[in-house]
Amino acid sequence: MRNLPLLALIPLTILTGCEDEEMGLLEALAALDEVNQSSRGEAATSEVIEISTDFTIGGALQDAAQAVADFWESQADCAEVSVQGNVTTIDYGTLEDSCTWQGRTYAGVNTVTIQSTTPGELQLLHDWAGFTNGDVTVDGGATVTWSGNDLTRRVQTEHTWTDTGGAQVDVVGDHISGRIDEDKPVWESGFTLDGTRDWTSDSGDWTLEMTDLELRLVDPAPQAGSIDLINPANKSLTILYERVDEDTIQATLQGLRGGDRVYHIDRLGIPEEI
Repeated sequence: MRNLPLLALIPLTILTGCEDEEMGLLEALAALDEVNQSSRGEAATSEVIEISTDFTIGGALQDAAQAVADFWESQADCAEVSVQGNVTTIDYGTLEDSCTWQGRTYAGVNTVTIQSTTPGELQLLHDWAGFTNGDVTVDGGATVTWSGNDLTRRVQTEHTWTDTGGAQVDVVGDHISGRIDEDKPVWESGFTLDGTRDWTSDSGDWTLEMTDLELRLVDPAPQAGSIDLINPANKSLTILYERVDEDTIQATLQGLRGGDRVYHIDRLGIPEEI
C-alpha cells in the first residue's frame, strides 16, 4: 500500500500535538541502506528507457516502434524482437543465454508501447516481465513522457524488484530523469533523479523526495544531491551525498539525535563513519 504524501501527514501531526522524533544512529544507518537499495529497480531499467526514447519525432507510431526494434536487432543478436502496430516486444531469453549489451547481461521481456510521437507530447509505456540485469528482477511498468526539446524525461513507475536472495521491494515513483553528462549515454555518464519514491520492503513503508541526485550505474549510492526521507515509524532524515574519489562516496546524515554523522561508502556499499 502506498504511503500518504508528506504534505498529507502534516495536518495529522498538528492535530495529535506530536512532533516527529529524530532517528537514532541505528535507525539512520538502516535508513541509509534502505535508500541506497530502493533505487535498484530504476538502475536496472534506466538503460532500456533511455534507448527506447530514440525515434523520429512526429513520425508514425508504427515507425517509432520499428525504430526501437531495429536498434535491439542490430545491437543484441540474442534478443528476439517483434513489432505489432505501435508495440515492440524484446525478449532477452534467460540469463543462461548470456544476452549481453554494454557489458551487462539481460534476461526477461520488455514491452514498449509508443503512445505519442507528437512534439511536446512524446509518450511511451514500458512493461517488464521477469526483466533482469543479473542484479535484480523487475516486474511492472512505467510511463515515460518528454517534450523532445531536452534530454530529461518524466518517469512514472510502479514495479516490484526482487534480488537474487529473494527479497522483494514494491516501488511507486514519479521523477524527472536525465543524463549526468548530456554528451554521453546514460550507461556511461549515469542519470539524474528529481522527484519522489515510495516503497514497501520487509521493514515497512518508506517515502522520500530526491533533489539533484546523480547516480552512476557502477556505484552503490548516489554521488551527489540530497534525499529527504520518512521511515515506517514516521521519523525523518536528510541525506546529503558527495563524491570523495572514484571508489568512495560521502553520505552526511542530518537530523539525528546527538547531531549529524558522516559516512564514507565504498564500492561494495559498506559505510564507514569518519
